[in-house]
Amino acid sequence: MKKQLYLISFALLSIYGMAQDNNVEKNITGAQIGLFGLDFYNETKIANRTTLRLEASLFPAIWGGDLYGKTGFAFYPSFTLQPKYYYNP
Repeated sequence: MKKQLYLISFALLSIYGMAQDNNVEKNITGAQIGLFGLDFYNETKIANRTTLRLEASLFPAIWGGDLYGKTGFAFYPSFTLQPKYYYNP
């Protein structure tokens, strides 16, 4: 009985399941928080499979030791503009 239920579920899933579109989204905005930085990005659609990604990042920096008078901590920014091609959507 259990095998028949699995077989019927798999058959219905394969019949009524939806495939992915082969187009990219018009505009995607998001944020990524990682161990070594904070990223904000925006992807804008240029063509059917091509987007332009603008990314603004903040990276942490620590300095100190015998050469400097005191120890400090700061964030330094980084800006990136790059095209992306989705070759297998």
